[in-house]
Amino acid sequence: MKKFLFISETYPSGLTGTSVKTRNTIQHLLKLGHKVDVACISFDTLVKKELKHKNFRAFAIREKGIRRFRIGWFWRVFEIIFTYKPFIVSSIFNKKVQMVFDALGEEYDRVFFDGFATLQYARKKDARYIYIDDEDITYLMKRRVDQESNIFLKIFLYTEFLRSLFFEKIKLSYMDQVWAIAKEDQKRLKTLSPSKTLLMPTLIEEQKNCFSKKSKDFIFVGTLSWRENYLGLRWFIKNCWSEISNDFPDSKLLIVGQQGDDSWEKLIKNYKNIKLLGFVDELDSVFKKSAIAISPVFVNVGIKIKVLTYLSYGIPTISTKISTGGMASTNGIYLANKNNFAKKTKELFKKSDLRLKLSKEGWENIKKNHSNSALDLFFSKSKIFD
Repeated sequence: MKKFLFISETYPSGLTGTSVKTRNTIQHLLKLGHKVDVACISFDTLVKKELKHKNFRAFAIREKGIRRFRIGWFWRVFEIIFTYKPFIVSSIFNKKVQMVFDALGEEYDRVFFDGFATLQYARKKDARYIYIDDEDITYLMKRRVDQESNIFLKIFLYTEFLRSLFFEKIKLSYMDQVWAIAKEDQKRLKTLSPSKTLLMPTLIEEQKNCFSKKSKDFIFVGTLSWRENYLGLRWFIKNCWSEISNDFPDSKLLIVGQQGDDSWEKLIKNYKNIKLLGFVDELDSVFKKSAIAISPVFVNVGIKIKVLTYLSYGIPTISTKISTGGMASTNGIYLANKNNFAKKTKELFKKSDLRLKLSKEGWENIKKNHSNSALDLFFSKSKIFD
C-alpha cells in the first residue's frame, strides 16, 4: 500500500472539467488499495460532491469564490508587475494549503501537483514530485493574446503569457515526472523540463448509454464562466440557434453548467426554446432528452472533458475539430466548423440512423481509450508504485 498526496486547485467533486480527471484518478487509486489525501481550496461558488472512502482524507480550505481579473487590477502595480507568478496562479494561492503541504508533505510516497496553479506550492526539487497538467495554461494564454481585441487586456494577457512561461520553467525543474493529457502538450512540456514527461490517459467513468432515436433536444454542458465555453456557446446561440430552432421548433437547447452569471439570462431571453438549467446532479436525466450534444469551442488545450462526457453517455456529438484536441480517437463525433456548424447540426439531427451509429462508436471509444485498464497500463509505465 502506497500513500499519495494530491495538491489540487479545487475540491475533486467531479463536477467541472478538471475535477473529473482528478476524482476518477483518486477513486481508481483507492480501488487499488492505496491511501490518498488531497489538499485543496473548496470554493462556495462550486457545488461540492463529497468523496468518501476509508482511505481518503480531504484538507479542504473553504473560500467564497475565485478572484477574477478586473481592469482595476492594473493599478495594483507592485503585485501584478513585480512578481514572476501569473495572476491566474497567484489569484488562487492559499496560505493554509501551503501550511498543510509543508506540515505533511514528507509523509507521502508521491506528491501530485494537480493543475498549473498548484506548482506554486512546490519550493524545491524532490524525487517524489509529479506534475499533472490538466490544461496547457501557458499555451492558452498565448492563444488568448492572439484573439483579444481590447488593447489593455491584450497587454495584460501577454504579460500573463510571459510570466506563465517563466513560472513553469522554474517549477517544472522541481518535478521528477510531468504528466500531460494531450500529445501536443506533451511535446511542448518536454522542451521545458529534463523530467520524464508522459502522456496520461483521462479516466472517464463508464455510464449507461442514454441515447434514444426519439430524443429531440440539443445540449451543452460546461462551466459557464470559463472563457472558451463562454465565448463558444454565446457564438452558437447568436449565429446558429435561430436557424436550427426554426427548422425544429419542438426542440430545445439545454444549457447545463455552474457559474453562469446574469448575462446568460439576458442573452437567452432574446431567443426561443433555450433552457438554462444550471447545475444538474444527475446528468442522465438531461442526456435522455438529448438528440445531439454540442461543443462549439474554438480555442482548446489539453482535452475537453465535456466531449468525453457526452460520449460516455452515448450522446452523438457535433464539435469543432479543435475541440477534439488531445483525444486518441474521434469516433462518435460529427465534425463541423464555424462556416457550417448550423448546417451540420441540422443534417445530423435529420439522420437518426447516423446518430445511432455515432452513439455506439462514441460509447466504445470511451471504453477503449479512457478506461481503468488504460490507466493501469499508464501507472505501470510511470512506476509510481515502485
